Amino acid sequence: MRKLNIAIIGLGNIGSYLFKYLRDNKKILTEKNNCLPIVKYVSAKNKNKKRNITIKKNQWLKNYLDATKYKMLI
Repeated sequence: MRKLNIAIIGLGNIGSYLFKYLRDNKKILTEKNNCLPIVKYVSAKNKNKKRNITIKKNQWLKNYLDATKYKMLI
């Protein structure tokens, strides 16, 4: 099975919703698309802002442009 690595740039209303949607519907999306969606990186203007989602420290990018430097598809 393929892995689909995703970087979410911006964690406002839409970015946070996308993060939750991908996390909560991982099984359904995997079955439909035959690939496993993984949120590899996230970036936001304010890293310390209170959010209703839990993001691991190693997922944060210091600069959002770094998302283009890393190999996203494995």
